[in-house]
Amino acid sequence: MKRRSQANAVAQQALIAHWQSIVKSLNYYLKIMKANHVPPFVVCKVFTQIFSFINVQLFNSLLLRRECCSFSNGEFVKTGLAELENWCHEATEEYAGSAWDELRHIRQAVGFLVIHQKPKKTLKEITNDLCPVSNFTLQFLPLNPKPHLSLSH
Repeated sequence: MKRRSQANAVAQQALIAHWQSIVKSLNYYLKIMKANHVPPFVVCKVFTQIFSFINVQLFNSLLLRRECCSFSNGEFVKTGLAELENWCHEATEEYAGSAWDELRHIRQAVGFLVIHQKPKKTLKEITNDLCPVSNFTLQFLPLNPKPHLSLSH
């Protein structure tokens, strides 16, 4: 049993390392922009665009790749989103601005993936409570002949 927990800890560290490398890059570019006296509103726009790109890439992966729609992948992305949220707080609103808000769609999709008792949730609970921002997208998922976001674990 101890061996399994050690293996899980190593795997968790490897997953976090990926997200930490992204945070390291964000810090690097923030440092460069500050050193070159880039106006904070421009820095905000840059990071807002970066976070928007991250949101689109991750959300499209969920919609287009079945293997990304798992509880474990949801946990992985949730961990990464926590790292990005922490970066936004450390960078301060002056530089991060509303970058965190750009991740709203992927945050809701991940919330859906990692929620327990999915089969017991009604469509109304999902669309109104769990995924209000993504409601438009979720309405069209039934049109997809092979929907990837399933209600099963």
